[in-house]
Amino acid sequence: IAKGHIEEGIPAIPAQVVLLVNYLVALRILDALQKMNQSPQAATMQGRLVATQLATALSELNLRADHRVLALALAVNGNLAIENYGTAAQLMGLIRDIGVPPELRPQLRAKYALCTARGFENLSPRPSTRLCWHTLLVIAPGTPELKCGLCPALFSAPSLIEDGLDLNGLCPCCMLGNLVRRHS
Repeated sequence: IAKGHIEEGIPAIPAQVVLLVNYLVALRILDALQKMNQSPQAATMQGRLVATQLATALSELNLRADHRVLALALAVNGNLAIENYGTAAQLMGLIRDIGVPPELRPQLRAKYALCTARGFENLSPRPSTRLCWHTLLVIAPGTPELKCGLCPALFSAPSLIEDGLDLNGLCPCCMLGNLVRRHS
């Protein structure tokens, strides 16, 4: 997609652009999760926290229902890895609301039983879903942000400056919307 047109020259509908951007970011997050899981850092608490932040952000993207269920399942696993039993149970509730695929039912029942046994206690801070879509890093509170006027992309202004991107230009994700300044 470039300048509102798909390669065949058919005008892009904003809803289609938003969906495509969500999937673009989903693929980037899945790639980052795979790299994290293959790194030595994956076994550390910091590595598990980063993986959980990525999975939780993935679960909040506007994806097809079957893909969202898989994203939510990744977020459940991440939250269990950092012993956030309450958050994991809430995410399982979202899966239930969408519709639990039969192949996930036994695992989710066992995981929910674990959350119940642990009193739905969260032992780590709830993972932030406010990720910069450019760096896939958490945007710290108080950091100047930029939001696309068309798609749901959110950026840390300092990360765009570091990479020489125009803060007054077009969104680096959809290449259609203008960036709008926000403060968290």
